[in-house]
Amino acid sequence: MADTRKQKTERIIKRLTFLSFVFAGVLTVVGVLWVRNLFAIGRCSYGFFSYGLYAEGVFSVGIVSVGVFSVGIVSLGVFSVGLLSLGLLLGWPWCLFERLLKSCSVRRSIVLVAVAGVCVAGLVHLLNRTVLRDHFDRQIGHATYSKKYVANNRGKCIVEIPEVYELANVIIAVSDHGQSSFQVHRDSEYFTRVMKHFGQYRDHPVVKEQIFAGNFSSYLGFRTNSYCYMFEADRIRLDGIHWKAEWRDTFKPRRHLVEDFATKSRFRRFYRDNMLYYQEQIAKYKKEVPVEQMWQWLEKRFPARFDSYRVVLSPLCGGTHNTQDFSDGTFREAVMFVAMGPILEGEIDQIERMSAARIVFTEIDHNYVNPVTDIFEGRVNKVFADYKRWNQQKGYSSPEMTFNEYMTWAVFALYAYDNYQQQDFEIINEKMTEQMVNSRKFVRFRQFNDKLLELYKERDQTKPIAELYPKVLNWAQMMQE
Repeated sequence: MADTRKQKTERIIKRLTFLSFVFAGVLTVVGVLWVRNLFAIGRCSYGFFSYGLYAEGVFSVGIVSVGVFSVGIVSLGVFSVGLLSLGLLLGWPWCLFERLLKSCSVRRSIVLVAVAGVCVAGLVHLLNRTVLRDHFDRQIGHATYSKKYVANNRGKCIVEIPEVYELANVIIAVSDHGQSSFQVHRDSEYFTRVMKHFGQYRDHPVVKEQIFAGNFSSYLGFRTNSYCYMFEADRIRLDGIHWKAEWRDTFKPRRHLVEDFATKSRFRRFYRDNMLYYQEQIAKYKKEVPVEQMWQWLEKRFPARFDSYRVVLSPLCGGTHNTQDFSDGTFREAVMFVAMGPILEGEIDQIERMSAARIVFTEIDHNYVNPVTDIFEGRVNKVFADYKRWNQQKGYSSPEMTFNEYMTWAVFALYAYDNYQQQDFEIINEKMTEQMVNSRKFVRFRQFNDKLLELYKERDQTKPIAELYPKVLNWAQMMQE
């Protein structure tokens, strides 16, 4: 009788050991999935803090931060349970199983363990799919790159005027807001053609609503997020590559209205009719603005690395520029949304050529400057705590954002110093300084720019610009005192 009971117990222990092993394996795999997504969330969240936020986005970032923390806690919990199960397998007291046997039957024990494993695995898998993949992974800066896309774009700088992006710019241009805003370039024959073709549709709901006129983030949320969409016949859908370019998305809720506007106004025919013009503008931009040279210069002086550049243009884009860092974790590209500047007007001289280069450069280098600033975040926030002494405009309302704007423009002066003739450098440097101080109200830019250039000239040429941060912050601290 004793032997029979002992044999029966041994069989039960073996079964439970097997089930525990399976359960531990499931928990470990699920834990890995959670951590993988945790890194994906962190990668997406990084863009929020690197490029700064408008006031209305702070609450959303708070939610994301809480979400990241929660996922981290769950990941640790899952791993802990997995390790506990493995501990049992590796020799923890079998009395735990004996107690289980005394409390319920063998069949019930097996069923309970199996059901619990399936429920936990199913629940976490569901959360992994719906909450993490669909909500976090496809947020700002996330992309899904195919092998073909990577092969076609690695090491290249693409300049483009995308169709849906141009459609969004047309809608903005023909609105009442577009007739007076600096965000629209109106002094061109192309603008005249746009108004002639689309002016009769100014009463369309998507034009009349003018969601893009509310504030700056509403404008960027409409114009820039349109880049993530493409036409499929006459329908507008996500391109399946870039999921979101701006945190506040004012384009997606109006996608069907935009689609209706395109159909009624025959936008696709207009776009095809102007294709030669777009191609000419792209070729001209590539000829006049040495983006590849900027790319090489920046990556010799900063730690960040990119696999691809994309410059997104519209002949209607005025004085609003921005950038986004897209990545899937293995392939990374910098996308710049900029105006064409003086290039649109015909033949240009060297000063206008340098001005056009400055427009895109001071967006590109946010992708290099901001991550280094994050390393010195505490010091920057301390030194620039009273940022109003440096920044007397309404935007860039934080120490870090103010410092980054100073730094990105000053880094262009370093690029100009290295790549332009001395006479041309002095002209563009003075023009840029006047714009920063008098137009943009970064009132200490002249002193900041001169100091950074001085430090750059004195530095060991083999050292990155990142090593100048402590010195320029020390100087800024003295300026505050």
